[in-house]
Amino acid sequence: MSLKRQIVIFLGFLSALLIGATLLSFALSAGRVEGHHRHLAHEMGVTFFKQLVLTRRWNALHNGVYVPVTDLIAPNPYLDDPARDVVTRDGVELTKINPAYMTRLLSDMAADYEGVRFKITSLEPLNPLNAADDWERAALVAFEAGAHEYAGLAEEEGGHETFRFMGALITEKPCLACHERDGYRIGSVRGGIRVSLPYEPFRTAIGAGVMQLRIGHLGFLATVLVLIWGAGWLLWRQAAQVEGLNARTRRLNRELHAKTEVERHLASVVESASDLLVSTDTDGRILSWNRAAARLTGYPADVVMHRGFSELFPETERPEVEMALSRVTVLPGSLSEEWTLSTASGEGLAVSWTIAPMSSEDGTLIGMVAAGRDLTERYRMQSELLRSQKLAALGVMAGGIAHEIRNPLAVCSSAAQFLLDDSLEPELQRECVEKTIAGVGKASEIIENLLRFARPCAVEKMTLVEPLALLKQALSVVSHQAQIARIEVEMQVGDRPLRARGVPSLLEQAFINLLLNAMAAMPAGGRLTIAVDQDGDEVSVQISDTGVGIHAADLLRIFDPFYTRSPIGQGTGLGLSICYSIIEQHRGRIDVQSEVGVGTCFHVRLPLAEPPCSDEA
Repeated sequence: MSLKRQIVIFLGFLSALLIGATLLSFALSAGRVEGHHRHLAHEMGVTFFKQLVLTRRWNALHNGVYVPVTDLIAPNPYLDDPARDVVTRDGVELTKINPAYMTRLLSDMAADYEGVRFKITSLEPLNPLNAADDWERAALVAFEAGAHEYAGLAEEEGGHETFRFMGALITEKPCLACHERDGYRIGSVRGGIRVSLPYEPFRTAIGAGVMQLRIGHLGFLATVLVLIWGAGWLLWRQAAQVEGLNARTRRLNRELHAKTEVERHLASVVESASDLLVSTDTDGRILSWNRAAARLTGYPADVVMHRGFSELFPETERPEVEMALSRVTVLPGSLSEEWTLSTASGEGLAVSWTIAPMSSEDGTLIGMVAAGRDLTERYRMQSELLRSQKLAALGVMAGGIAHEIRNPLAVCSSAAQFLLDDSLEPELQRECVEKTIAGVGKASEIIENLLRFARPCAVEKMTLVEPLALLKQALSVVSHQAQIARIEVEMQVGDRPLRARGVPSLLEQAFINLLLNAMAAMPAGGRLTIAVDQDGDEVSVQISDTGVGIHAADLLRIFDPFYTRSPIGQGTGLGLSICYSIIEQHRGRIDVQSEVGVGTCFHVRLPLAEPPCSDEA
């Protein structure tokens, strides 16, 4: 495609983009103008409503006001008050104006002078003139559901468009003088006051504002288009020179591409990298060994060059490494594993490896590239974090475990006191001895579970584990806490045993954190459901509770470190963050679903280590 044609296409695309952006800007600006005036109408409605409420409150505080009876103001036929009508000593007839009647009189006066109308209404009005229309009925239903205001556009009689605002009338103490006999109490909704504003002035203002926007956007668009196509005309004149430059540029690009082929191999073994970078041929023999690899292992490059990559690992891991290398040569994408690399000092170095195939320009496989990251520091920090979380979990379980130990010790104490009686019958003596032995055994079992959980453990290598067995082990640690909290535990397990690759102590810690979190959400007791099953190529673990639930605003931050809604001193904010880190380290997923007042479900998914055994021969 010629450069001139490219210029035309570019200018056309740029013009279309500019027109689209201008139209979008106009639409957004027009929307903001209308939104501003809608907001202004809303604020006016709120102001009128507050003034009416203030006037009604003043009237109610004075138990109504008396005014002379005139042609415009007649006695209120719906006011059930023996003192409604009075006559002064001068013979002037007065009638009591209550808040509702005063609202109607003000509405008539405002309609005559300003075009603004008020109306007091309810679902069960005394005055038929106060009966609610469909719009007002919808607002009153919303008030019954807890809303305090309702607003929107509506069409009045005669086809006039108005903006309606309706606020809820809340029963206050002065209102009880008249409405207590109708069953109203302080704080209950008695109805609402609707304020109707003519929307035509707002429509006029909106139209004027949109017209200004239209003129401004059209002027801007015309100016910029003239500038763009003027610049395009200049570019068109210079097309010949640019064509020559393009030809020279293509030649330079070909030369640069030839050099890039050489640099591409060099870039894959960057010597300045802090991670281990190793390249091999298709047979797994080492071709390059960067300085970081030599520093971390103690093997210089000339010692390992042309040796098999798998020879640098312990004999127990070599078959797994060789199998992984063979998979990389036939499968697309990269492979991530954690293997222990042997060092010159004889110690093992935990390394996270990412291995990918290395291909030539035509796609032919020419070797493999392995990038490794030393996990020593991460494991150390992870161990410290686990120890701190265990201390926090032990604090949560301490009260329950103390109570559980106190019960068998009390039984042992009672039985021992009976045994002090020499006249005790042999059968009763045997029963006391048996109860003592049983109580000691129960206390010993509780202490053993506690010690097993609290015992420091180093971060282990991933092995084949059964999540169900780890869940049962975690449940045994917190079962005493569940009994004290009156929490019923239900297990739902599939038919086949499921296995995954993982570190047993880490997964058990994650499950304990989730179980403690679920129990903490049920301070008044409830049901804890644990479901384990297969979901495609994953092991599915669901831990559900019937607790207080989690607000939607908190769900977005629930896995953040140190984020907690627990009172100060009752939570570190690390439990769920640690769970998320552990599950992610195992290439799994964890998500949460919750509804306030119903409960919460944490769903953990771990990759299956291998398909479950089939029952068929």
